[in-house]
Amino acid sequence: MRKKILVIGAGSGGVITTGQMLEGLDTGWEVHNVFDPSIPILGVGEATSTIVPTALFKGADFIFARDAHHLDSTIKLSVKYVNWRKHDFHSYILPASYALHFDNTKLKDFCFMRYKEIYPYKFKSIEGTVDYFKNVPDAVEVSINGKISTYDYVIDCSGFPKDFTGYVTEDLPLNHAIATQIQKPGDWNYTYHTAHKNGWMFGIPLQSRQGWGYMYNSDITSKEEAITDMCSILKIDEKETKFREFAFKPYYTIDKLIDGRILKNGNQYMFFEPMEAMSMEYYAGLNFRYLFMIRGSMQKQRLLQLTKNDVNSLIMFYRFIYHGGSTFNSEFWNITKEKTKYYLKHTSNFAACVDEYNKNKENLLKSGKEMIIAPFDVAIWKRFDRELGYLYFK
Repeated sequence: MRKKILVIGAGSGGVITTGQMLEGLDTGWEVHNVFDPSIPILGVGEATSTIVPTALFKGADFIFARDAHHLDSTIKLSVKYVNWRKHDFHSYILPASYALHFDNTKLKDFCFMRYKEIYPYKFKSIEGTVDYFKNVPDAVEVSINGKISTYDYVIDCSGFPKDFTGYVTEDLPLNHAIATQIQKPGDWNYTYHTAHKNGWMFGIPLQSRQGWGYMYNSDITSKEEAITDMCSILKIDEKETKFREFAFKPYYTIDKLIDGRILKNGNQYMFFEPMEAMSMEYYAGLNFRYLFMIRGSMQKQRLLQLTKNDVNSLIMFYRFIYHGGSTFNSEFWNITKEKTKYYLKHTSNFAACVDEYNKNKENLLKSGKEMIIAPFDVAIWKRFDRELGYLYFK
């Protein structure tokens, strides 16, 4: 009898998770995905890291030269930081890799089409509402549209948690976003990270349109101020433009990540701001660990410790970027600099990593080994360090 795993949710996290399970589990497994078609997918374009085209290639046979039009996608070669310092600079993707910008409203249909072609006896999609799911002996009981089934594992990618008990909320600078689209192609191959007086704004190029998101802190800046400033930066007419507003808070869970045979991923696992598009990197990386655990080659406690280390390093990276401020002398940036300086100063793993690199640089270079400080290797940290003028890495 074949084993079965169920992925809940068909947002980006759920779709990528489904593909990774299909590709990573042998023919003794079935992989099902259940989603509610009445729940809309956020559609402002999406930037990714290098792990996503790899996951799409392995899981859905996505080849950019052949399939880019399916996702309205463009190549991403860097992140361009504007107004963070007097000079603009690029956070380059190291050769020979690339990432993608894509329309996430198109991801499910494309990937599910490919999953059905590649894994006809292994993949099943289910449209419906999950009434409940719970651990039972050696399985998970799931009710979908009133029908009860059992699965060996469930991966919950159903979106934002309704209950934040067991989650850690981090004190990071942003908690609000205004998103809009410009209906003309984006003609650049990087993601914009443009600092403004109230935070920063991302810009994503797609083949048919552009996606923009103005990030700010609603405790400092009003929605009306944010929209007015966004329109001024983009040179668009506020009266003729449609906007969507999103409130969020930075959070993650380790304690609730694994409950028996119920696993969490996507926004059920963590949500941080989209700087450097690291969310999907972390979702996909967690799936690799889940696969190891399911196969019996990684223990739960080891998985949780590695995941906690990764999340802490990502938070450390955000504070590293912010703590030098930007070109704006504003209330937001003055508060942000002081807070992130304080937290970074009291982050022991950051000081330890810098100290170890500076003390052992010659040995590391001679041996050909580079320290890895998540979420990037030391070469990228050093580039940021130089471009931002911090000079921690000697």
